[in-house]
Amino acid sequence: MLFENDFKIRMRDIDDGNKISNAGIMSIMEETATLHSYNLGFAVNECMKDNLSWIILDWDIRIFSRAGYNESVKSYTWTRKYDKLTAYRDFKITDNEGNIIATATSRWLLMDIVRRRPCRLTEDITKRYECEAGKIAVSDDIEKIILPQDIDFTDCNDKDNDKTCGKMSETNDNSKLLKEKYDIIKIPYRVLKRDIDFNGHVHNLVYLDMALEALPDNINNMEYSSIRIEYKKEIMPDSNVLCTYCRYGNSDIVVISTDNVINCIVQLS
Repeated sequence: MLFENDFKIRMRDIDDGNKISNAGIMSIMEETATLHSYNLGFAVNECMKDNLSWIILDWDIRIFSRAGYNESVKSYTWTRKYDKLTAYRDFKITDNEGNIIATATSRWLLMDIVRRRPCRLTEDITKRYECEAGKIAVSDDIEKIILPQDIDFTDCNDKDNDKTCGKMSETNDNSKLLKEKYDIIKIPYRVLKRDIDFNGHVHNLVYLDMALEALPDNINNMEYSSIRIEYKKEIMPDSNVLCTYCRYGNSDIVVISTDNVINCIVQLS
């Protein structure tokens, strides 16, 4: 079943160029998915009664143009396929003339928020969404993001002083070589109260904000046409986060980690 909804670009959706930001695009897509479930009687409040919540696993987004402040856009979403635990949901955003602004493929889990475990997608759940099989927005499946194998993305060389965490050890020749090879930057991030959503963990859009903070100053993030995000482990309140940036191939990659575990990978190109 194809679901559509009209939006206007809000002040908080735009960047300093008066055009919709990457986070603004993702916010519209997420809101469209939420409204779709609401219209099918599977809204957030209904799910919470059974301690359930939809949790996103991956984004694969393509951006073709950017609408400006107060412009009207139309957002479409549909569920395309399922397996035992995951649902594939695709998106398309267009302007008033039908020109494509962005498309996306995403993958979701239904999680028991008390046990913090995924739930099997039963027929009672899947039949509500009426799959649009074969209607692919970006890709049939979402491939894993490939990382360089010679970087330790979970290690901060100066753990005793988080203000200097971004400075790789000058006494380690290998670290200096890697920094030059990949333009590595490491910065700390402290999870704020406003980052936490109703599921009790960091909201999925915040990971993009973290990644943008780690980018070099000379990068204009509004020039990206592809956003890949792979969520691996939830980040809880009061966590100390390490964001590691590197340039790998034709992409800018930020790996977000806590307690020596990778929580999320963001690939921008």
